Amino acid sequence: MEECKLNNSKLLASSTILLIRDTLNGLEVFMVERNKKIDFAPGALVFPGGKLEPEDYNPDLLNLCGGSSSDQDAIASKVCAIRETFEESGVLIAKDYNSDKLIDPLECFEFAKRYRKNLQENKITLLEILKKEKLILATEMLTSFSRWITPRDFPKRFDTNFYLIPLTAEFSAEHDGYESVSSLWVSPKKALSDADKGLKKIVFATRMNLLKLGRYKNTESVVNDLSKSVITPVEPKVETEGDNIVFKIPEEAGYGLTKYIESRDANLFVKKKK
Repeated sequence: MEECKLNNSKLLASSTILLIRDTLNGLEVFMVERNKKIDFAPGALVFPGGKLEPEDYNPDLLNLCGGSSSDQDAIASKVCAIRETFEESGVLIAKDYNSDKLIDPLECFEFAKRYRKNLQENKITLLEILKKEKLILATEMLTSFSRWITPRDFPKRFDTNFYLIPLTAEFSAEHDGYESVSSLWVSPKKALSDADKGLKKIVFATRMNLLKLGRYKNTESVVNDLSKSVITPVEPKVETEGDNIVFKIPEEAGYGLTKYIESRDANLFVKKKK
């Protein structure tokens, strides 16, 4: 077995939100399928998210965030998660100035129609939207789920915070038609089954987070459990074994397995053999 060749690609801070809901058939999560023309994880089924931008650190924007945290990096990470999720799903995790509840599903739908495309095209900022509509970001409602660091040998590397938030079934979520070409609410078990059958593509970190989420029967149980947990950053080690890619993660990461083998042809990042 040989270690994959390392590179010195820079880590990019990014954030992701798992929108979850309860159904009669159990817990479901919202996922989008990435455009195959995009360079990072083309065609993969992922959770909405993206990299942090300088505007996510704007002091005026950070002042319009719920909660009392003084950790600006932590708040900016959640701002990024909310901004990217609004752009990629149309769901805005926000509250009215004087409310402790999320904006209702109809308001959320109207805000998406009014602002989503302009935000994607940089014709308006998230700060401007909040001021216009007298909103604050509900950053304190996001629960930390995991943190993953892309392996060193991959061509593009991210340090990604994963958050989650429960939604009611009335919230409308839909892909943007640009970065993502389709979307669905799906149980973790079904998403993994579709990937195993070759019907969907998922990257290793997504697979593991679906496995973790699949342990829970409902949104209340996952939020309650995570509120007592310490998040351990995970940076997988990657090796090659013949035509396979071998991922290894530490036991303390708490995923229930420490090794996963994937065929080189199925991997979306490691260069294929000629």
